[in-house]
Amino acid sequence: MSLGILLAIFMVALLFVLVSIIRFKLHPFLALLVGGLLMGILAGMPLNKTAAMMAAGFGGTMQGIGIIIILGVALGTLLHVSGCTSQIAALLLRATGTQNAPTAIALTGYIVSIPVFFDAAFVILVNLVKTLSRQGRIPFATLVTALAVGLITTHAMVIPTPGPIAVAATMGVNIGWFLLYAIIVSLPAVMVGGVLYGKYLGTQDAYREDFANAFEEEMEGGEAPVGATVEARNLPSGSLGIFLIFFPIFIILLGTVAGMVFEKGTAAYIFFNFIGDKNIALLLGLFMAFFCLRPYLQAALP
Repeated sequence: MSLGILLAIFMVALLFVLVSIIRFKLHPFLALLVGGLLMGILAGMPLNKTAAMMAAGFGGTMQGIGIIIILGVALGTLLHVSGCTSQIAALLLRATGTQNAPTAIALTGYIVSIPVFFDAAFVILVNLVKTLSRQGRIPFATLVTALAVGLITTHAMVIPTPGPIAVAATMGVNIGWFLLYAIIVSLPAVMVGGVLYGKYLGTQDAYREDFANAFEEEMEGGEAPVGATVEARNLPSGSLGIFLIFFPIFIILLGTVAGMVFEKGTAAYIFFNFIGDKNIALLLGLFMAFFCLRPYLQAALP
């Protein structure tokens, strides 16, 4: 079968997946599962081998990304439950000021979405965006665009979210270099797509009118100042949250650099190669987060 036919079959299967998810609201896992079966059948694979190959492919993918996804979700949960995510946003807002709020919100999304999945992080932070929009008289479209682009960029490009892990595992590339270049490339993308484009949307008449109407309707209720603590309990600092997010990333990069410095087979090479493994680095990061956030976790529990 020619490459052109295979590409056409792939496009048909991809279209089926997209239509199933967007139009018929089928769960993405089921859509991808049926899409894989459809592609195998259209490509002429025997029915008995189609199911076996699909299961083998799923198992191979999970072997490379399963542990790190679980550890990443656990780390994100600790940051959320302890209150770290909101404190990171408050820290960046204090550093940039209200006038540069789109930059602060974009950077908050950029940092938080490294361990926290996009949808969960958006739900956590969107109320902060609404409040800041009203208090700072900043169009909501500007801030929500900055938040969404900041979140989705690192979610789609930076480990430990599933997409970049799967790409790195499939390509067989060095995790450390993949991570370094992903961080370098994603930051200017957030600044352009989130901050600049968000500000452009805020200048459009339709968005400005919606903002003005919403502002007039909600001014009577009042709002607590941005960064204020609603709960009567201590929260971890935003700087601690940023440290905990980048701690496993630093270990992975350290293992990559050490592998270039130390001679293969030496004790130092073996040690740094071990701790620089993505699974071990995330495990160390999870333990670090648990012990650093333990007092705040206990205060958050009923």
